[in-house]
Amino acid sequence: MWKYKLSALVLMNMCLVACKQNPNNLLEDARLKLNAANYISYDQSAFYPNPMGTIDTLKASVVLKKNSSSFLGYDFLFQSNTTDDYFRNGEYRLVKKNEKIINIFPVEQADQMESSVRSGRNIQFSPMTFLNEDDWSYVNDTLQNTVRYSSFKRVETDTIIDGNEIYTALYIFINSKTKLMERFERRNFYRGELSQTVVYRYDDYSFGDDNMELTYTIPKDFVTVPFGQNDKDRITHNPGDSAPDFEGTDLNIRLIKKEDFQDKKLVLMFSVINCGYCKLAIENLTNEKFQLSESVSLVAIYPLDTKINVSRYMEIFDPSFPVIAEAKVIGENYGVFAFPTFFIINQSGEIDKVVQGYQKEFLESLRTNSLSNDTDR
Repeated sequence: MWKYKLSALVLMNMCLVACKQNPNNLLEDARLKLNAANYISYDQSAFYPNPMGTIDTLKASVVLKKNSSSFLGYDFLFQSNTTDDYFRNGEYRLVKKNEKIINIFPVEQADQMESSVRSGRNIQFSPMTFLNEDDWSYVNDTLQNTVRYSSFKRVETDTIIDGNEIYTALYIFINSKTKLMERFERRNFYRGELSQTVVYRYDDYSFGDDNMELTYTIPKDFVTVPFGQNDKDRITHNPGDSAPDFEGTDLNIRLIKKEDFQDKKLVLMFSVINCGYCKLAIENLTNEKFQLSESVSLVAIYPLDTKINVSRYMEIFDPSFPVIAEAKVIGENYGVFAFPTFFIINQSGEIDKVVQGYQKEFLESLRTNSLSNDTDR
């Protein structure tokens, strides 16, 4: 009888060994599940210990949409209470809600933009980035809130600085049932002692198909500011000041100068190609139903974009007014740091008004019989 019991025990152990999921297979299954999805959404919670002994909690809702033409392989939208991080069709925007600013990279800074996107915390610490790394080593299985996870580890830093040992290890935790990465930990050690643990949690995954779009509505009353600009670059010219002289060659190789417009009020519109607000403005101004007032002249100025790129861009709109590209000096002389920015200059060469951001009412005031009523008050 004991022989039969022993045989049954052996068979049971063999079954347990065979049935236990290979952790490396689980890692590969999790990788394939995310990479195969066309549309993914989830909630992200980050927990950062601070010097005060408390923990800062950062929450965001996340959407990823597959895009084979993107250098990441997908587009993304991270939305939190303070910022929105948005990347779609090669254009990146960081929306700072408290400051009412949208940071962008001009077209000519595509390399810097890619580097910034890849190094951003949201992308660095996303399941998609982690699972596509191939140097994870299995640690163990663990239970957290009755859920079984397989944990994997990789070493980020292992060095000695000024005689002090610095060691940082990354851990990811994959739900063995859902085959989804649901937790990440970054453990920092100083002189062999654990000094800080940063934790990310990923919850409420949802998957969609190609028909689901990644959309984002630009907030109202914001301005667009290129990365790297700061307060010292803000406008230094105000209503009543004498407008700086300028000259530049437009896209039709005509020399455009301030003194050419002394018989009318002059509107200078400073823009950049990657600015959504600037696009809305020029769409309004070039609409076939829009008739510019006869008492005003308009010049569009692109301080940060090349003539080649602006020329291609203007093929979409076919403006009737002059457009000056590569106008960095003009932008600096007018102290422009945000886009779009409009200056209205009177016939005496003085600044009547400065308008920052997209304001539909202001653009409407430039229509026939509207400008004088709006600016002469």
